[in-house]
Amino acid sequence: MNFIRFCIDNPVKVASGVLLLCLFGLLTVLPPWIAPSPMRVPVQLTPNVDVPIVTVQTFWEGASPEEVERELVEPQEEQLKSLRNLVRMTSSATEANANIELEFTVGVDQNVAKQDVSDALRRVKYQIPLNEFDNPTVITGRAMGEEAIAWMILRSTKPGVDVTRLYDYIDRQVKPLLERVDGIAKISIFGGLEREIQVELDAALMAQAGITFNELRAALVSQNVDVSAGNSPQGKRDVVVRTIGQFSSLDDIGRTLIKTGPGGPIRIRDVARVVDGFKKRYSFVRSNGDFVLALPAYRETGSNVMEVMEGLRGAIARVNREVLAPRQLELSLTQVYDETVYIDSAIDLVRDNIWFGGALAIATLLAFLRSLRGTAVVGLSIPISIIGTFLVIPLCGRNVNVIMLAGLAFATGMVVDNAIVVLENIFRHAEMGKDNRTAALEGAAEVWSAVMLNSLTTMIVFLPVVFVREEAGQLFRDIAIAISGAVGLSLVVSIAVIPPLAARMLGRVRRVSEHEGGGRIAWWVSGIVRRLNRSAVTRGAVVLGFTAASVALSVALAPRPSYLPSGNRNLIFGFLMTPPGYNTAEFARIGELLERGDPARGTIGLREFWEAKAGTPEYEQLKQRWSSFVEAAILPAKLQQLEGADRRRRREIRREIAEWRVAPPPINNFFFVAFSGTCFMGCTSQDPRVVKPLVNVLNTSGFAVPDSFAFFFQTSIFGHLSSGNSVEIEVRGDDLVKVTNATRAIQMACLQRFGDFPRPDPLNYDSGRLEARLYPDRFRAADVGLTTADIGFILRACGDGAVIGRYREGGDAIDLSIKVAGTQDERSGRNEIDRMVHVPIWTPAGRLLPLASVCEVREELAPQQINHVETQRAVKLEVRPPSGLSLGDVIDTIENQIVAPMRAGTFEMQTPTGLMRPRIDPDVIVRLAGNASKLRTTWDSLKWLLALSGLILYLLMAGLFESWVYPFVIMLSVPLAVVGGFVGLRIVHEWTWTDPTAAIQELDLLTILGFVILLGIVVNNGILIVHQSLNFMSYGRAPADAIPESVRTRIRPIFMSVLTTVFGLTPLVLRPGAGAELYRGLGAVVLGGLLVSTLFTLLVVPAMLSLFVGFKTRLDQIRAERRRRTTIEPRAVGQDSHRPRAAAPQVEPAGAGGTSLE
Repeated sequence: MNFIRFCIDNPVKVASGVLLLCLFGLLTVLPPWIAPSPMRVPVQLTPNVDVPIVTVQTFWEGASPEEVERELVEPQEEQLKSLRNLVRMTSSATEANANIELEFTVGVDQNVAKQDVSDALRRVKYQIPLNEFDNPTVITGRAMGEEAIAWMILRSTKPGVDVTRLYDYIDRQVKPLLERVDGIAKISIFGGLEREIQVELDAALMAQAGITFNELRAALVSQNVDVSAGNSPQGKRDVVVRTIGQFSSLDDIGRTLIKTGPGGPIRIRDVARVVDGFKKRYSFVRSNGDFVLALPAYRETGSNVMEVMEGLRGAIARVNREVLAPRQLELSLTQVYDETVYIDSAIDLVRDNIWFGGALAIATLLAFLRSLRGTAVVGLSIPISIIGTFLVIPLCGRNVNVIMLAGLAFATGMVVDNAIVVLENIFRHAEMGKDNRTAALEGAAEVWSAVMLNSLTTMIVFLPVVFVREEAGQLFRDIAIAISGAVGLSLVVSIAVIPPLAARMLGRVRRVSEHEGGGRIAWWVSGIVRRLNRSAVTRGAVVLGFTAASVALSVALAPRPSYLPSGNRNLIFGFLMTPPGYNTAEFARIGELLERGDPARGTIGLREFWEAKAGTPEYEQLKQRWSSFVEAAILPAKLQQLEGADRRRRREIRREIAEWRVAPPPINNFFFVAFSGTCFMGCTSQDPRVVKPLVNVLNTSGFAVPDSFAFFFQTSIFGHLSSGNSVEIEVRGDDLVKVTNATRAIQMACLQRFGDFPRPDPLNYDSGRLEARLYPDRFRAADVGLTTADIGFILRACGDGAVIGRYREGGDAIDLSIKVAGTQDERSGRNEIDRMVHVPIWTPAGRLLPLASVCEVREELAPQQINHVETQRAVKLEVRPPSGLSLGDVIDTIENQIVAPMRAGTFEMQTPTGLMRPRIDPDVIVRLAGNASKLRTTWDSLKWLLALSGLILYLLMAGLFESWVYPFVIMLSVPLAVVGGFVGLRIVHEWTWTDPTAAIQELDLLTILGFVILLGIVVNNGILIVHQSLNFMSYGRAPADAIPESVRTRIRPIFMSVLTTVFGLTPLVLRPGAGAELYRGLGAVVLGGLLVSTLFTLLVVPAMLSLFVGFKTRLDQIRAERRRRTTIEPRAVGQDSHRPRAAAPQVEPAGAGGTSLE
């Protein structure tokens, strides 16, 4: 009361505080060109998720995956596996590289974990010399780092210009300029040819001159050095003395003396030629049919992505104008992917939804209050609370993102609830004839406790959710902060801002007839409540019936949970699975084949999709060709699958048919990348609203490649370059053969259960890459003076070239290598093994012979990559469920219908070769990882925290009401809200199912948060009814009259608050667009739950309250009668018998202005 009176008496102080709050709130979000501010909060797509990960990388040039595993990975894992707080350790061994990823418990300081890893690596005992490999590099985060926020492509329109040869120029001149942009952490370059100084040997001339490979290497290494001799005193000074011998030109290399023979000095130029060339190409990037250089940009953690991209665009324009244009090669650096496009669209959609929802909420207020001034008073609570929340965001260490803004959009309709209750009560007191100041003071003071309780119940339910430490829990935190901050500020606004505004702005309040407008509905509802409360049987039937029905319907409607929504990101990504061992030349041919298509196989070239423009005759013809292709090549197989399928599978197949029949949009940018024996590709859509149909286009493009298959997916905004609702199956054990066999069996079973969706790890699944191995005959090699190291060096020189040092030019260090000419066919890119082993070699023993005379060549199969999970060899299989199948259903099917029967030996499946009964060996471990593991862990934490939220809510209300009964009565609205939430979710699920271009709405973890929000807001209506009933009974009214009257007097603020929230949520649920998939399900749950619980709470809560009050009254009467009989004298009894009975039992006021039922 005193605080409210202070605010009414000091309006200037209140206004100053509100303006300061809004000023600082705006300074955190206004763009710098409007108001530069150090308080500006970073803006990005999704919240930062703190997962402590440390990665160890080790490079060992020339080592095979098996050697890397044996000599590097295993010794390092032995020391790292016992680190404290280590949750999971995975590793991979590829050619020349070892990579170990360690995931620690959430909350562990990454820097401390990094130091622990570094300390453990110092204890590793290697079996190979330390100078054979580079020192291990320890970094925080994953090896690939954060996903790039932008991709740039360098291409030239001038004929004959090969931009891949400009790698060094771009690395020196362009990359530094782009990395100077504030907020850019790193710029990488892919697809270029690295410069290399090559000494191309003529093996025949070397043999004739009697020069060994060791002599030639020693000559180059010994001459290409600068040697310091220390200092020499000369008078007062010390002069540094140095021997300068490093090569300064190619002629210096050519003049290098190898040795002096019978015919005189023999120099490098006598047996070789020095070439300024390029290293062998092992990777390339094609974009829209051209070989290009690709430059991804990575931002610094915590930087504002919008400002970073603005600076990067300016840097790109400056590079094109000042760096590339003067070279007159028609070079251009263009941006082909920009993460901020999706961010802008998503944020614009949420911002518009806030405006639309706020406008609808204000229109609802106007319809009820019928006063522009009153509507303006309540409407001010929306901008004050929303803008003020932006100040809360940086104080909590968070950033502005789509999830946070969605929480603010939800809060738009909720922040007026408190103001509505306060203002409506002020109106009610003004209608009694009180002046505005008195009405504002007494009206606000009467309901401030109910308003505080409403706000606390909304905020307190988020408390346990904040402690969910998994990835999804950290996403919950942003919504919790947004809603709690806005609702908390709305509480302050309702008791500090609304009363002084109402005292000065309302003017004269006209007394509204009880039967006018909404009063008729109030009398009608209160009449129903009076009739229900006449009989205890009727009241019990209402309570038990609605409660039992809500529980039963909730169980029936509850779907299986999924992990996180994928969003509608404009990026399709996938792999092309080819036979192992393909080289870059073959991949380049495949890329060209995909681009032009194969008419013989009926596939349409991807070039036609990126050359097409929407609305042109060419695009209409392309759509017709696509439709004909689908009808002829795809639909017959799909229709055949319908036969014999169960009901659920038939529904999924019909959805797939509808997706195939959608005309795909034109492609904006198509990229094809080959590296390390594998390739991936992807594209973006010209229409960012329609992206998913391009998945089918890229999948069918793989039909043109023999012995290969392609698999593509729309990437998730949460899962980096992966789909958001996939299951990763880890199969591990000590025997890789058993592991691979189990993986194949699981893959075939998943193929039958889920359709054409299970995909293996492209590099780790098959160990069928052909490898030519030379096994030296040590005795014969020693006889001619050769060691195994000598043979390995000669073989490398005959192959890709052996790097022996660095050639320095300006500030650049370029690899200097020895390479035998004529041992490779550059046109095919294949190593000619026979030529390599028959190169004539002059040995230290003075004999001329080929390598084949001291070595045996064997062709064997070898793995391209060896993965470890918890120190064991592992193979990964990823299952992406069909549309409409939840992640929980997939997990249940894999665990209970595939893996468990295979372990028991009871699994059977039909294959083209007959009936198979695959069995998983007991030594093989099968584990569901990835999103499946995250879902299980998060759900295990969340379901108990949901129960804890309910308990906290109950105890909070019990303390404020000073009763154990009233909170129980109020919480009867929760089951009604739950069934309403499931109904709303089912409606949105069926609605999205009918749109083949949209992501199907599932019960993901963000949607589950809607039930937490419901828990905090649906009790508000019950609180108002119970609180008002207790007030009326404390004034002496009988319960039979007080409870219906409380419903009648509170129905207007209840309907006003509910409808403002509903209309505030409606745009979030109904309006499609970028990012809508993130919060549509959450909004549907809150919307459905709030509507259903409101309608039935008006009946159930009064009935239950009447039952308890009647029971308590009857119990008091019985106790009073017993006391009267045992304590009153017979004479007193006789006198008492002539006294009249009370017309109605009187109830004592207690606690929060009501009756105590303890």
